[in-house]
Amino acid sequence: MGSIKNNKNIRVGRSTSALLLVLVLVLVLALAGSRAWAQAAERFKGLPLEPVSGSYLATKDMPILETPGAGVGLGGTKSKAAAKGKEKDAPPAPAAKKVGELKKGEEVTVFGRSGAWLAVQKGEEKLGFVAVDSLAPILDGTLARDVAGTVAAGGHNCRYTIRFEGRTAVDMGPGRFADYSASFACDRGATRLAFEAPMFMSEIPHQGGPKAIYQIALDVPSISPNPDQAFSTILFYDRDKGEVALETAWPAEWLVKAKPAPRRAGDVATALVLATELTLSSWGPKPWEALAKRER
Repeated sequence: MGSIKNNKNIRVGRSTSALLLVLVLVLVLALAGSRAWAQAAERFKGLPLEPVSGSYLATKDMPILETPGAGVGLGGTKSKAAAKGKEKDAPPAPAAKKVGELKKGEEVTVFGRSGAWLAVQKGEEKLGFVAVDSLAPILDGTLARDVAGTVAAGGHNCRYTIRFEGRTAVDMGPGRFADYSASFACDRGATRLAFEAPMFMSEIPHQGGPKAIYQIALDVPSISPNPDQAFSTILFYDRDKGEVALETAWPAEWLVKAKPAPRRAGDVATALVLATELTLSSWGPKPWEALAKRER
């Protein structure tokens, strides 16, 4: 009887496993179907769109086109063979219809991409396509709360807090900066250094182009060789790569010779924390000596 009971249990177990396998397969197929449906649904003017989204700033005046194309009044381009005179010119491509215009400094929302063109909207109204090199991705540098951490650097053990102070717009070219204040308390044996440092992150790519690379700077006033200029450490946050890297400083000779390796950062708060730690880790003896001298 024991052996029959065990066989029944084995059969029941196998049936349950088979049922679970079927359910898993159904779930996988359902998810795959939902993904395919979602991708198919991402269309505009009959075109499939790559998944790109976010707020963008117009860096120059630019027409909004009904569909991606050569642009209003622009014909087709010659092939390489035609340019060398080996073949006849290709027939001109039909000009895309202009449906609006973006002025430099205007903000739009991107909801997809088709090749070198971004699909844009304002509010709920989907407008059309704008050339990717005329728009710059906007970073929101706001911090919902202060961020804090610790770092060992230059023989010191430092605690720091970063708080968001607001933002500043600049008149020269497209520009906007998120402003922060960073507070430091650093100990080295019986010596304690406390100092404040203004900090900022550009919310428009530092070159005003389509690459999502933003500048971060941490300035320490009143310690540099030039009394009118702060000791400034410059870094870059590459949002697409998810990476923060040290760039340079003024004066550059105040940094260690070997740059610290870039660090991974998936959001603004993490980027600021890692930028702060990279900054202190990159300082040579001079900044610490100048801070100690200022404390005396």
